[in-house]
Amino acid sequence: DDDDEEDDEDEEDDKEEEDEYELDSEAEAERLASSSKARAKSIEPPPRGPPPPPPAATPKPAAPPPAPVPELSPAECKERGNVFYKAADYESSLPWYEKATLGAADGKEKALYLCNRAAALVMLGRVPEALNDAARASKLDPTSAKAFARMGKCSLQLGELTESRLALNRAAELSADTAGVAADLQSIKLAEALAEEATTHASAGEYAKAVSSLKLLSSRYCPHSDHFKFLELDAIVRMGKYDEVLSLATAMLRRTPDSPNALYLRGRCMFHNGQLDTALKHTIEALRLDPDHALSKELRHAIKAITAEKEGGNTAFKAGDYTEAVARYTAALALAGARDAIRSTLHVNRATAYARMRQHTEAIADCTNAIALDAKSVKAILRRAACYMELENFDKAIEDYELASQSAPDEEGQRSAREHKRRAKLEKAKASRIDHYKVLDIQKSASPVEVKKAYRKMALRWHPDKNPGAKAEAEARFKEIGAAYEQVRSVEKRAK
Repeated sequence: DDDDEEDDEDEEDDKEEEDEYELDSEAEAERLASSSKARAKSIEPPPRGPPPPPPAATPKPAAPPPAPVPELSPAECKERGNVFYKAADYESSLPWYEKATLGAADGKEKALYLCNRAAALVMLGRVPEALNDAARASKLDPTSAKAFARMGKCSLQLGELTESRLALNRAAELSADTAGVAADLQSIKLAEALAEEATTHASAGEYAKAVSSLKLLSSRYCPHSDHFKFLELDAIVRMGKYDEVLSLATAMLRRTPDSPNALYLRGRCMFHNGQLDTALKHTIEALRLDPDHALSKELRHAIKAITAEKEGGNTAFKAGDYTEAVARYTAALALAGARDAIRSTLHVNRATAYARMRQHTEAIADCTNAIALDAKSVKAILRRAACYMELENFDKAIEDYELASQSAPDEEGQRSAREHKRRAKLEKAKASRIDHYKVLDIQKSASPVEVKKAYRKMALRWHPDKNPGAKAEAEARFKEIGAAYEQVRSVEKRAK
């Protein structure tokens, strides 16, 4: 029994221990849960707001200053320029020669470097600049044969033959063995001979030969001479090649925008091409640059004189004074050159005045001259066709209307010419049925006496000697009257 009681006590003690453990476990669980919540709360993200500024960049250490470059002496700069010059890189040699010039110790040294730069400028085709450098060198060192030789060579290329000879002779006096002087002096003689030859040809009107001499002169001895180039282009203008010279004169003007010669040449070509207003503006600009430019004065006078006569003719025509209009257009034609485009306009204007005076033969001649100058002058072609229609030369009129339809610049003009051609064909068909009584201006019932009287009257009226101003038309009508008279008489004879 005692053992059973001990067992029961032991069981009770174990149960109490278990209860205590369970209580302890629950307490521990609660403690751990509270601790976890506290930790979770402690690591919650802060409330949202503007982002924090980025950390300041750490400044990089400054680069060390470049090592000082030793300054080159003028002689060293010149040598560097020589390296580029020998490699044919003339543009790159110029800055080094410039540095050498700026650092030169005295005038003689500077003159030497200027001569080097002048040589490079010549190779680049900048001959006026090269001449300027050589001239400065000759003043800085009047004993420098090299400087005078450079001056002579540059002056020769620019076509300044007298100045070239003076400089080369001075170079030869200073040093007999200066390189190239003897050859350049010989070139001057040959250049002068070609210039004289060109002048002789131009004076004789042999412009093609003059051009040949001047081209040879420019290509061999004076490639940068505006003077000889001007003489060459002037000779080409006199040959009538206006468009060719206009292009070359424009190129000359781009090189030398203030060249009165280039402006004159452009104006001259425009004048010959019929652009009188533009030509006049060029002469005015040339005279602004050089008030004594004789050729521009002459051209300006010619333009104004022709314009005045042409406008006088237009005024007279509008007033119905066709005789005065013909006289003024004739005066304008006398002032214009043989190849001038303005002649075509003047011939058409005069032809129109002649047509109003019913002098169709003279009008046809003027139109033919206008077409010879400008084959696509539709005005001249149509005017001539109209005159042929008046003379009842329908075949010629049809030919001209066909030509006009081919030459008209737009569809409307072509369509109009075709319509005129159609009408001319109709008139031709009508004319083939000649009314001989109408030619004699009599009725079909006229008596033989009346027929003869009418014939004599019409024959006298249209006799060529009585119509010296329209002889061709009179001859055609006189023959027609004679044929009509014979035809009417033969009808009367058959009737008898």
